[in-house]
Amino acid sequence: MILQGKVHMHSRLIPGGSYYAGLYAARGVSRNTAISERMRGISQIRLFDRLARDFSAEAPKLQEKLLRIRDFLLSRNRVTSSFVGDKGASDVVQNWIEETLSGFAEKTPGSVSGEWQTPPPTRVGIAVPADVAFSGLALPAIGATDPRAAALLFLGTQLSFGYMWNEIRVKGGAYGASASYDLMDGVFSFTSYRDPQIQNTLDVFSGSPAHVAKEMNLSTTALEQAIIGTVKNLDRPLRPEQAVNVALLRHLQGSTLERRKIFRQQLLSLTADKIRGTFAEVIAPAIDTSSVCVISSREKLEGSESRLALEDL
Repeated sequence: MILQGKVHMHSRLIPGGSYYAGLYAARGVSRNTAISERMRGISQIRLFDRLARDFSAEAPKLQEKLLRIRDFLLSRNRVTSSFVGDKGASDVVQNWIEETLSGFAEKTPGSVSGEWQTPPPTRVGIAVPADVAFSGLALPAIGATDPRAAALLFLGTQLSFGYMWNEIRVKGGAYGASASYDLMDGVFSFTSYRDPQIQNTLDVFSGSPAHVAKEMNLSTTALEQAIIGTVKNLDRPLRPEQAVNVALLRHLQGSTLERRKIFRQQLLSLTADKIRGTFAEVIAPAIDTSSVCVISSREKLEGSESRLALEDL
């Protein structure tokens, strides 16, 4: 299983390079993003490499940890379920859940032991066998309940399909580039995909505040069209299997219908001044001290002027 996991993760690295770069950069933003990176990012790939390389020494410790995790999870009080379907199917599922949970212990869930250290912001280059680069920049923003959050969601969409598309994809030759705002973790990120450039792309990331302040088209007509495009992402139709996951996540995150209505109204009432003001207040002051990760070949990383601390995968 360890060997299969190692092969699987390495096979995903290049196709998902921008995801891994963005996640590694975001690990220095908050405790949540640090945990996410350790569970799903470069750190997890390194863990599987170490386990495969030193399996004889690691196996007893790994077995002991897996048993502790199992005992920690198997509590009836830890389970939350979500269901979409008709009454007949609901009865079947309910019976199955009750039967399954009958073997779980009745105990208070408790908390996870151990400390999760959030690393300081870093500028890192990770050397891999790749002819192109995958760049990520992440910085702390604001939470979902902040009245300015709608402006950042809007800006993520607009920067992706405007400024970054033109500067990184059209002019720079990358296959893709995007800006995004994570409402739950309060992180604003920039990434590029299969990118022949490194320093130029990082300069484009850093130049986004100036673009928003002086060049972004936020006329009444352009703003109305852009808001419609952003709202459309919130109203996509959901298949049943998607709906059940969305319902469960909203419950776990405490995302109420009333909270979503407020957010939608904040999005629909955006103005050019609100948008520019939010980016100037939240993003611009932090962008020069943000975390950066570039995944590329050692030759490209060493030839870049971006002053990255080099690491091997």
